[in-house]
Amino acid sequence: MARRPKRINLEAISDSTHPQHKKHVLALVGDLLRKYPRGPECLFTQSDYINDWSGHAKLHNHGDTDGVSCGYSDLTLFRFCTSLSLDGSEWDFKYRIQDWYPDLGKSGITRRSRRLAHRVEAAYRRVKRAGRPGIYKVSYTDRVNYNGATHIYIHAENPEMAVMVANCSVGPAFPKYEVSCNFEEEGCPSTLMGKNAATVNNIEVKIRKNHQVIKEMKENIELLELRAAMVQTYSISAVGT
Repeated sequence: MARRPKRINLEAISDSTHPQHKKHVLALVGDLLRKYPRGPECLFTQSDYINDWSGHAKLHNHGDTDGVSCGYSDLTLFRFCTSLSLDGSEWDFKYRIQDWYPDLGKSGITRRSRRLAHRVEAAYRRVKRAGRPGIYKVSYTDRVNYNGATHIYIHAENPEMAVMVANCSVGPAFPKYEVSCNFEEEGCPSTLMGKNAATVNNIEVKIRKNHQVIKEMKENIELLELRAAMVQTYSISAVGT
């Protein structure tokens, strides 16, 4: 009698510090690479799937927008990607496939990376668009002077709250700037200090540059004033001779 496959520990997949993180990540990858994945509970069989024009079978009772891919929720697949610093794209998966399956040829790497991307990337992007309680990147962009964007990291429940908190906290420092918001990751407020440190450093660099420009402009003004005074002095002295 065949042994029943072990269930995949979804908590271990989400936590990169879990002692069995790699084991269960590889189990998830192996399942998603199947033509007919079994799902986290190992319940699905070929009869649960329908063929798709893409060449990658789909569960017949779940559409693309149901928040489920091969039995795995969007959040599970999003956490899978973030734990590995991936964005779910074929390009990212190619490098990982090379590490996980070092004996594969180029065509084998391409096939597997495309299948993973097809089953993971849409789920990852749906979570990014919808947002979750966690860290958001709010960007203030000066479209008039094209000075680039300043990014502020905010802890909030959703994108709307993130923009509201950002505008209340730092909005007056960015008059007439365009505001955009993107969900970055699940996290707690304790990470904000480190994330916003780079923004503070960039602002301080701009301050130093502006101080240098002001210094150079003052020196240039003093030189121009000296030139004007010397020309005027010469003109006066020339008339008196």
